[in-house]
Amino acid sequence: MEFNESRFCADVGRAVRLYIFKSVGSTAFIAFLFSFPMLPVYIFFKMNGIIWVSHIIFAALTALIFYKEMRRPLKRKEKIMRQFCGMDGEKLSAMDKKYDVMAPEFNTLFLFDEYIYFPDDMLLIPYSEIADAQAEFPRIKLFRFFRVTTGAIMNIRCVNGTKYSVNIRDSSGFRDYGASFLQALETMSYAARRDIDYKDLADKNAVLKITANCSRGEAVSRLCGKAFRLDIAKIIFADIIIMLAYWWLTASLEFELGETRYASFMAVSAAVDAAAVIVLILRAGAKREKMLHRTEKFSITDLETIEQGRALFGTFFMLDDCLWFFLENVSVDYGDIADMTVSCYISNLALLEISLKSKKTVRVLIRKWFEYMTYHESFLNDLKNKRK
Repeated sequence: MEFNESRFCADVGRAVRLYIFKSVGSTAFIAFLFSFPMLPVYIFFKMNGIIWVSHIIFAALTALIFYKEMRRPLKRKEKIMRQFCGMDGEKLSAMDKKYDVMAPEFNTLFLFDEYIYFPDDMLLIPYSEIADAQAEFPRIKLFRFFRVTTGAIMNIRCVNGTKYSVNIRDSSGFRDYGASFLQALETMSYAARRDIDYKDLADKNAVLKITANCSRGEAVSRLCGKAFRLDIAKIIFADIIIMLAYWWLTASLEFELGETRYASFMAVSAAVDAAAVIVLILRAGAKREKMLHRTEKFSITDLETIEQGRALFGTFFMLDDCLWFFLENVSVDYGDIADMTVSCYISNLALLEISLKSKKTVRVLIRKWFEYMTYHESFLNDLKNKRK
C-alpha cells in the first residue's frame, strides 16, 4: 500500500486545513492587537502623504505572523509524511486496516503496535523515542477563590529532548483514567527502548560535518582543532564578560583617582587581562598537543569508530581504553574513573563530573541530557565492564 492510498493521507490533509483555520484566526487576533501601537505610525505617514507605507508595513507584519504560525505545522507535515512514506507497504497496510476498527483514546489519539498517533496534531511518535509523558490540567482563578479547570494537556518528552504538548479533547475522561493510561504508555515505551542498543543512536552528523572527506588521522586532528577553537572562543567570551563587569565596578574610581591615574590603572588592568588570556590560550594549546599525542595510541578500531562519527550522546567516543570527549580535548582512562555524577542540567545540556582515583575531578558537558538519562543504566553497565 502507498501512503496516498491510506487513511493517514486524508488525516494529514484535514490536519493541515485545521491548522490553516487556526493560523488565520490567531493571525487576525494578533494583527488586531498590534494595530493599536501601529496607530502613531499610521498617523505619521498620513501626515506626510505616504499612507501606503504604513499599509505595507502592516501587511508585512501580518504575513510574518501567519508564516510563523504555519511554520510548525508545515514541519510536522513534512516529518509525518516522511515517516509514513518510509514504512514498508505491508506494515502500512496492516496499520491502515487496524485504524479502520480502532476508536480514539480520549477522542484524541490512537495506540498502534509501535507508535502513538495524534491525527489532528500530525504526530506519529515511536514508543522507543518517548522518555517521559505527563498530564497537565491548566486552571484559572475566578473571583480569587474558585479554580476552574480549562482542559487537559499531555506533555511528551522524547529521548532526543524534543517536547510535544497535545490538547486532550475528552478532558474529564483523561482526568479519571489518565494516570493508568500514562503508566501503560511508560511500560510500552520501556519495553520498546529495551530492545534498542543505545550505541545505535550515536550522533553521526555532528562529527561527520567536521571530518568529511578526510583520512582517519586527519579526522582526529580536525576534531582536536575544533575543540581548541572552541576553547579559544570560550576564553574570549568569558574575558569580555569579566572585563565589562570589571569596568562597570571600577568606573566610580575615575572621580577619586582622577582622569590620568584612572587611565593608568585601566591600562595596567588591560595588560594583566591580556597576559591572563594569553596564558589560558597557551594552556588550551598544550591540552590539544597532549590530546594529539594520546590519539597516536588509538587502535584501528578506535579510529574507525571516530571516522564513522559514532559519538555517544553527542558528547564522547567510547574507545578501547578511554572515553574521549572530543569537543573538550579531554580523555579519561577507564581505570582512572572512581565515580561519575551529573551535578546540574539546563534544557538538554548537563554537567558531568568524573571523579578520578587521583582525587581530581573532570567536568565535561553532556549535549544530549535526556538521551543520556534514558540509557544511562546501559551505559554504566558497559562502562563497568570496560573498567574491569
